[in-house]
Amino acid sequence: MQFKTLTFVAAAATLSSIVSAAGDISLDLCFKNNYADCQRVSVNYHQCYDFVNPWVDANGLPLARFNDKVNSVKVYDIAGKAEARCDVFEHTGCGGDTGGPIGSGNPHSNLSAVGKWGNKISAIRLLGLLPVTAASLVPRQYFSFGNYFSTGPTTSGTFIIEATTTLVLPALNSPHNGNLGLWPGMGMDDGDLVQGLAISTVGIGSPCNMGAGEVKWCVTASTLENNQEDGAVYKANPGDRVTYHYKYNPSTGKTDQTVSVNGKVVSTLSTSSGSGGLGWGTAMECQQAKCGTVPTHHYLDTKITMSAPNPNYKNTMALNGASGDLVTADGGKTWTVADITVNQYTYT
Repeated sequence: MQFKTLTFVAAAATLSSIVSAAGDISLDLCFKNNYADCQRVSVNYHQCYDFVNPWVDANGLPLARFNDKVNSVKVYDIAGKAEARCDVFEHTGCGGDTGGPIGSGNPHSNLSAVGKWGNKISAIRLLGLLPVTAASLVPRQYFSFGNYFSTGPTTSGTFIIEATTTLVLPALNSPHNGNLGLWPGMGMDDGDLVQGLAISTVGIGSPCNMGAGEVKWCVTASTLENNQEDGAVYKANPGDRVTYHYKYNPSTGKTDQTVSVNGKVVSTLSTSSGSGGLGWGTAMECQQAKCGTVPTHHYLDTKITMSAPNPNYKNTMALNGASGDLVTADGGKTWTVADITVNQYTYT
């Protein structure tokens, strides 16, 4: 993507319980050095897994038992594919100090020997596949997620085939530091992340190449595949209403994005991203440096349409510093939220 200093990935917006049958990659999280006293879990691409309740592993055991207690990690490949890799994080929400990647080609038998990571990990994220290397844990730049509204996963065999929401752009974060992204994301069944963006940053870190004096948000359609794919970019003002519309097109096998500002289409993108979404939610993402305080903002008139009724989809809803009432009037085929309020958040 043109947002050169950022690669946006899904966080709480697409969190799900860890289920082995659905996971892209398996890994061992071990309480002791040298891969002793381990629990094997399966994780999906581009998702942040907190070691906090209510998330559970394939055996129904809470991930909270891993919090600050992991001392060795081993990652396993998918047969016939290249090396899998994941990052580890000091704080929940995939925030704070970051280490990685840990890959199947470089298991870590003693995390205390690399940056004192022993008994320090609170979250993990699977990054995807790379050619096999002998990499080791290295320090990374600041990366953290803020408040969110999250739904998913869908019932097995069903998908989100259409989703729309309107973000009322707040004032820029203050102080105007780091690279901030607000986005509604839809995690796809092939591991892609459909995520139209609203970006607040200055200079070459922004696709809009903002000047220091511009009080604007950079808006674009975007999908995270193996690389970030972007549509056209548009400079929007605080207070503008940005509508993000995602729809699976069965005639092309692609997911079409349309991004409009105050009713005018400004960016489009179509990507081959599987057969539909497994979850939908909002995210507040900060990279490079602490992004200051992000004002309270709203997503209005959210509508999520399923390929088949999911009558219990409301039970998948998870909130962190956000509120909204997810309702259905047709037995779970269509779900709506009149107003998702995402509270003010300060990165520390």
